[in-house]
Amino acid sequence: MSTSERVHSLPYDSNRLKKALVASGVQEGGLERYIERAGNSQEYYRFSGDSTVNDLAIDVLKGKYLSPSETGPLQMWDRVARAMASVEEPEQQEKWYQEFMGVLKDFSFIPGGRINHGAGREEVARQPTLSNCYVIPITWAPNLDGIMSLSEQQREAIYHSREKGLPYKEVIQLLKQSGLTNEEIKSSISPPDSVEGIYQHMTEAAFVYRSGGGVGTDLSVLRPKGSHVNSTMQKAPGPTGFMHLLSESTEAIAQEERRGALMLTLRVDHPDILEFISIKSDSKRSRVKYANISVLVTDEFMEAVEADSTYNLSWTNDDPMSANYGKKYSEKTLRAKDVWDKIIANAHMSAEPGVIFWDKTKRDHNVEYATPLVSTNPCGEQPLAAYTACNLGNINLLRFVDQSGSFDFKEFDRVTRISTRFLDNVITYNEDAHALNVIRHAVTSDRRTGLGLTGLGSALIAMKVKYDTEEGLEIVERIMKAMQRATYETSIELAEERGAFPLFNWDGYSGSKFVQSLPEDLKQKIEKKGIRNGTVLTMPPVGTGSIIAETSSGIEPVFATSYRRKVKQEGGNFKEYKTYDPLVKKLFGTDDNLPDYVVPSHKIDPFFRVKMQGIIQRYIDTAISSTINLPEDISVETVRQIYMEGWKRGLKGVTVYREGSREGILQTEEFAGQKTEPNGHHHARKRPRVTDGKTIKMSTGEGSLFLTVNEDERGPCEVFANLGHSGADVAAHTEAEGRLISIALRAGVDPKEIVDQLKGIGGATPRFDRGELILSVPDAIGKALELYTNNRLSELDGDGKSNPQNPQKDEQPIQRGVPNPCPECGSSTVNEGGCPKCIHCGWSKC
Repeated sequence: MSTSERVHSLPYDSNRLKKALVASGVQEGGLERYIERAGNSQEYYRFSGDSTVNDLAIDVLKGKYLSPSETGPLQMWDRVARAMASVEEPEQQEKWYQEFMGVLKDFSFIPGGRINHGAGREEVARQPTLSNCYVIPITWAPNLDGIMSLSEQQREAIYHSREKGLPYKEVIQLLKQSGLTNEEIKSSISPPDSVEGIYQHMTEAAFVYRSGGGVGTDLSVLRPKGSHVNSTMQKAPGPTGFMHLLSESTEAIAQEERRGALMLTLRVDHPDILEFISIKSDSKRSRVKYANISVLVTDEFMEAVEADSTYNLSWTNDDPMSANYGKKYSEKTLRAKDVWDKIIANAHMSAEPGVIFWDKTKRDHNVEYATPLVSTNPCGEQPLAAYTACNLGNINLLRFVDQSGSFDFKEFDRVTRISTRFLDNVITYNEDAHALNVIRHAVTSDRRTGLGLTGLGSALIAMKVKYDTEEGLEIVERIMKAMQRATYETSIELAEERGAFPLFNWDGYSGSKFVQSLPEDLKQKIEKKGIRNGTVLTMPPVGTGSIIAETSSGIEPVFATSYRRKVKQEGGNFKEYKTYDPLVKKLFGTDDNLPDYVVPSHKIDPFFRVKMQGIIQRYIDTAISSTINLPEDISVETVRQIYMEGWKRGLKGVTVYREGSREGILQTEEFAGQKTEPNGHHHARKRPRVTDGKTIKMSTGEGSLFLTVNEDERGPCEVFANLGHSGADVAAHTEAEGRLISIALRAGVDPKEIVDQLKGIGGATPRFDRGELILSVPDAIGKALELYTNNRLSELDGDGKSNPQNPQKDEQPIQRGVPNPCPECGSSTVNEGGCPKCIHCGWSKC
């Protein structure tokens, strides 16, 4: 079914829903109980045999996916299934509703986040896009003043060219054919490398953010920093001059508390590459905070790295209207290894930039002949042409492992085929929800879909197979072969039923190295019948989708058997959860004494992760978003080897994350409570509005110390130290000690380390407090904190003072070699008017 106006979902029907649930395997005797449980998030996410619930999954489902009237995942599955079935021919809608509901139920198939959030939302005024991300290029822009002097036909030609997304050079030829002179063309349209082109990009990106999508943009079209502009004395700011502006624009425009996502890329042979690589390396990460950055790396560059040779950087003026057309700017030669080392050092320090092996990516692109790739989506798993979109969904591998630990390939094949059809329906349903007409034209021209996997780490645990083994690799390769065949055969069948994607041409399509690697029978079928979708497979990260499905993310191993995760709440604040892996909790109860086949991600050999990713990449036509988790002490050299191994194994990109290198959404217990910046400095976690604690009183030679120790959910988080009846300086120093200790506690420093540093510090007026020698105010703070953290407050009496253990009288000064020594010079002091003073150096306590 093709549409020229918005497709409306099937109306809700409780009998239809019940029929679909029974067809999917719900026993009729337990139907009402299932509807009650799946319709209530608290019940659906209650751990069996346990009174606790998965608060993280509940909050993510409610905050990101459910409509205001929905109370559990059941209503979401029904809403999404009704929406996608409405695209089918009327006589087939009931059948496909039932099929779609069957795969959505219990998260066997997890549509992309925007689909779960927006499909079937008939109540909203502006239909949200169901595509997660787009590539919005920096391209030519119409000049309104110049256009007004053209004929209506010529204006129509320009606007029509924008809607079709025609390249700049094609538009110039079109306008010349219409009779315009070069000067008229120059006044009517501006090239990509212009202020008009850049700000048009920002406007178009803003519309995408408003509709709920993210954006990828390549900056390589912009001339290098310092180059002359239009033969004038003006100097270009270069690509990096606009990065912060684009980043802040992403942050400024949100849709329902959802900030836009942005990927900025630059070719490795652009003259400004060194500045691009290091733009986010300042200690506070204050620039380009709201964008990911990646380098588009060529084979020529990688070969130069291997050979330790040089390579050329330059930027060519590609504007036929310019007097400098074809001129190369900023030509220079760099040692490839120096640039490579800088990329690696920054990736080691802060997980950016990522690396995209661009030549490999373009060689494998199925539609490169018609719509060349421009950049990638913000996570990198979808290389995209100008104005095209990623249309994603993921199959949950854990659902196909039975109680014996066997993988059900027959059911996996069935769900894969239904999911492939589902995603093609999304394109049609979403056709009128895109932010721009040029996007609508591009998306319907190549009909890209991206079916991926999630729960691989969980599935392997359920099969009792260790992730980093040859057995694990063999199972994954079997799954990928089955998935590739099922998706491609389904897309071929859809082409027979509905027609091939409009840009399909076998001669061009067969030029893809990936298409050439397909089994011979599939290639023959495509040549004969066409194919419905330009691409069909991908591997996204599946972050929040995996949370609500209670599985590991994407193709990653289980991140950790328990960890802390931050989730953005309404208003922009983050809430932190300590989370146990649901499968580990279900199978083993706790994460103590786990079997050896349960291995968290940071304990898996990173080179095995590259090997696993390489096998998966063989069978998918786009790319993979997968982060190789590394321990904090991993060397720069190891990161260098990981990236090089990725290139050699045919990966399209590599991303690493060294734990502690930057504040992360996921943190293992070792790093919970810490914020670590690229320079290694630790910053205190945020203080909660309400804390609980106790106040301890101890006597010192400077007066009575009142030490209040407060806790948050992780333990001691702050100390207030006040000294009664003391001079202003001593009181100020005591307060300062409390503040510094509070910062240290919230930065994750062990209280025992603080105690060890403070205990034993001597002072001018030591005293006994109920039998214990108190050397100074810092010594008292250390001893009071020690009593608190060791749960020894019972040793204090009702007044908060230490129980007497020493026959000496409390609160009397200790006489040392010099009576009442001066703290500055050690000489004896005299008492004048009740104030100790030193007659030698002039010190005065008052």
